[in-house]
Amino acid sequence: MTLGGNGGLNLYKYHYPTKRVLKDQDGLDMGVVGKVEMLNEKVIAQQPVVGLDWNQDKLGLACTVSLDQKCSVIITTKLNLY
Repeated sequence: MTLGGNGGLNLYKYHYPTKRVLKDQDGLDMGVVGKVEMLNEKVIAQQPVVGLDWNQDKLGLACTVSLDQKCSVIITTKLNLY
């Protein structure tokens, strides 16, 4: 999840590469970058969102705070499908 300066949240999924390390021309290990897929986006405040905390016990439950003095409870469904 990324927090935007426009009050928006963007949820991404990271896809790991098939090989995480390759050899370069000199035979040294070189890391391989994976791919990122955007799953969802939503604007929840008029000011920037400055904090987000995921609940450790409930999948998809989070709390956010923004500079417009707003505290929001976020519920993200179907995370187990991705």
